[in-house]
Amino acid sequence: MFWLYLIIFSTIVFVPYFIDDSWHGLTEDQTESLVIFVLALGALFLYVASENKFLNQLREKITAQHKHSSTTKDLSESYSYIGIVNRKLDLLKSIILNIPSAEELTEERRKDMYSSICEALSVVNGDDNYILRFINMKTSTTLFEIKGNDSYNPFVDNKQLCVVANKEMIDVNDECVATACPRDIDCVRVYIILRKNAHVKEDPDYIKTIASQALLIYSLAQKQEKA
Repeated sequence: MFWLYLIIFSTIVFVPYFIDDSWHGLTEDQTESLVIFVLALGALFLYVASENKFLNQLREKITAQHKHSSTTKDLSESYSYIGIVNRKLDLLKSIILNIPSAEELTEERRKDMYSSICEALSVVNGDDNYILRFINMKTSTTLFEIKGNDSYNPFVDNKQLCVVANKEMIDVNDECVATACPRDIDCVRVYIILRKNAHVKEDPDYIKTIASQALLIYSLAQKQEKA
């Protein structure tokens, strides 16, 4: 599932390079926007199908627990988990379906997209102790950084983060873990640093997806500035 989504994401990034002419009366920009929307919608359908299958299995498990358990603690925790999964799904829908083209990416819309990405990360992490760091892979310098909590200031050297590539999640020190989007765009990659807690390693693929979306927005903004 994750690799299918990665393929679609990679295709979205290179849509402007594949389309260089009008199509059936649409301008080049309109054609690019249409293709990006269709690909994003396909990614959403794949994710929804996977999550629905998972939720159905989880509901069956909850029903069985309800019948055979003499306590309600596990049941309550399971329903709470379903609520979190549904919230994660809703946030991911919002992010994917609102991906703009470079021409449509205004400053206000860019901020809204980053806000949605941060909200999704807060839900999956369970708190606001995280950092999205955009790093130039050639120079190991930080280009841009978003913090969920301004008071969260762990020291994590960018060179430490380079080993995260192609790994699910690693411990960078005694207090932090980190993961990254699976690939870079124009030598830029997004790394997500999180404080260790009980939730942080439950869904690494979801966190990688969030990082990929953040990189896509950054890449579109850079393309707009260069246009």
